[in-house]
Formats: sequence, structure tokens, C-alpha cells
Amino acid sequence: MKNRLALIILIILLIILGFLSFIFFKNLNEKSNRDFNKVLTTMGEEIYSDYYYKIVSIGKTKQELEEYLKKFEKIGLKFNLTELEKYNEIFYNNIQDFSKKNSECSKDEVEVIIYPKAPYENKDIDVKINMNCN
Repeated sequence: MKNRLALIILIILLIILGFLSFIFFKNLNEKSNRDFNKVLTTMGEEIYSDYYYKIVSIGKTKQELEEYLKKFEKIGLKFNLTELEKYNEIFYNNIQDFSKKNSECSKDEVEVIIYPKAPYENKDIDVKINMNCN
């Protein structure tokens, strides 16, 4: 009888320990994803202001540039991790670290979406992150 009670208590304790471990690692993973969202937002801001905006503004008047960028105000400019990691070594290293820790996330399905907004200068954007992880 005592052995049976001890076994039941042990099983209950193992179930509780398993549940607590699950909660702990789930929260740890969510924090990691929130931190990476901040990194991705910064990447989106940098690639837009330092690269994309400069390229599309070449040879355009302010009005032409506004008309062009206004097209993306609702649909956004989409960059997946495979595209972003080609931009520079820092982006590459950050994305590689994320991919190692989050193998369920495809680099082709995680997107940084940049929405230009008025007055359409190089810092006038909203950045959204689309984490398509299984």
C-alpha cells in the first residue's frame, strides 16, 4: 500500500515537473521571439532608410517618389530572412543565430514588412514582422 501511494505521488510530481518545464521553455522561447522581433524591426528600418529609399529616389522628383511609395502604403514592401541576410554581415549573423535556435521557422516564411507613410521620407515607415513558424 505504501509503495503504491509513493508511486502515485512520484507520478504526480513528474507530471507537475513536466508541466512546469514546458511553461518555462515556452516563455523562454516567446521572449527570444520578442527580442528577435525587435532586431528584425531595426533591420527593416535600416534596410529601408540606408538602402531601399536611396535606390528608389534616384532620378525622381519628390512628387514622383511620393507617388511611387504611396503604392506600398497598404501592401508593404516584404523582405524574408533569406533576402535580409544578404544585406550585411550583422544581419547574416543575427539571422543565422535565430535559425539555429528556431528550426521550426523557415527563413523564407518569416517576413519583415515595411509600410511607407506620409510624408514619405527615409524614416517615415511602419514595420511589421510576420513570424510564420510551425
